[in-house]
Amino acid sequence: NDNHLTSANIAYLYGLRTHSKQAFQQALSNFLSQNQLKSSKKVVSKLLKIDPSDPMSLYLISKYYYKAKNNRIALIYLKEAFSYSIKSQSDMKLISEIGDSLVKLHLLSGYNNEALSVSDQIKKYIGNKL
Repeated sequence: NDNHLTSANIAYLYGLRTHSKQAFQQALSNFLSQNQLKSSKKVVSKLLKIDPSDPMSLYLISKYYYKAKNNRIALIYLKEAFSYSIKSQSDMKLISEIGDSLVKLHLLSGYNNEALSVSDQIKKYIGNKL
């Protein structure tokens, strides 16, 4: 769909002009949905420069590495995203989305104990907030 590609390019150009983290996040999300890995890679470096500890940016970056078939690096960014999302008390939806992805990637990689550990952390964190 050309509309996604166009909106991704517009968001990327807006991000370049304004150094807007949200614009780059939108661009990366759109590029990834279109499997535009080459374009996605450009955005990854921009997001890491702007805010290397932003949970949403790290989550999107992990998706890029997952789509690029580099699960090892995807796991590193996903762990960071999860850690920062809890430290910064991000919204519950983002924390559970990141946590769910982390559990799935741990299981996919054969790290069952780590998957259980993350699952317990999610339950504890969300349980404390209810």
